[in-house]
Amino acid sequence: MPKTLGKGLAELFRDTSNADMHKGDNSLKNNGTVMMVRTELLASSRFQPRKNFDDEALESLSQSIKEKGILQPIIVRKIDSSESCQIIAGERRWRAAQRAGLAEVPVIFNNLSDSQMLESALLENIQREDLNPIEEAEGYNQLMIEFKYTQEQISKFSGKSRPHIANMLRLLTLPASIKTYLTDGKLSFGHARALIGNQNAENIAKKIIANDLNVRQTERLTKNTEKQARPTSKKADPEITELQSRLENLLNTETKINFSSPKGNGYIQIKFDSLSMLDSIMCKLSK
Repeated sequence: MPKTLGKGLAELFRDTSNADMHKGDNSLKNNGTVMMVRTELLASSRFQPRKNFDDEALESLSQSIKEKGILQPIIVRKIDSSESCQIIAGERRWRAAQRAGLAEVPVIFNNLSDSQMLESALLENIQREDLNPIEEAEGYNQLMIEFKYTQEQISKFSGKSRPHIANMLRLLTLPASIKTYLTDGKLSFGHARALIGNQNAENIAKKIIANDLNVRQTERLTKNTEKQARPTSKKADPEITELQSRLENLLNTETKINFSSPKGNGYIQIKFDSLSMLDSIMCKLSK
């Protein structure tokens, strides 16, 4: 079990720098527990779970740094014997500092292992709610695959329940298009969780976005499509099935065509969950 398991950020990021470690190194200035390092010497880490940095938020932070400076030091570790430093926590501040034109940034050195780096980066981002669901899930998955963590261990250090960890990991089984919708904020975690394991997930996701369905509406829609997908004793007419599929694609909602071959009559069922959705359907039918 990792030695840092269960530690909070304050303990994990405590200053472990050694003043003698950088003696004679002109690129680093010792300032007690905090040291100033040239901005270009810092580098991002492959253990950073956050992949998306909002441009507008970065610009806002950059303006704040220009006015007030960096109020919280960046946590880093040395890379071998070189002058370069790898960022453990604070990459957003570093990116904003570059935009602000800072020549140096305040850092605290901490000699963490690779697994501890990933753990601490996840903690920082989870506590600040900076990760989208896919980034969080991929971070947990990397801990399990690369460093042999269990879901129970992840639950203990992250403060998240074990069912939450399991549900997050299940998101990684979704099609790539739905993962992109999650990353872009077009679908929420609740939407995506309802789609897990559904064979028609991609089509349902498009309907959710097109009709702005909430999570409860999504859950009902997925249940209905699962019922329809179950085999029945009566063989469906392929022509009726094709027409029903075309109608669903046109209206972006669940439809059902009931047709009686001997009598030649039948009816069409069109599902809607709100008046706005009905209005949208009527507009499409009237074209």
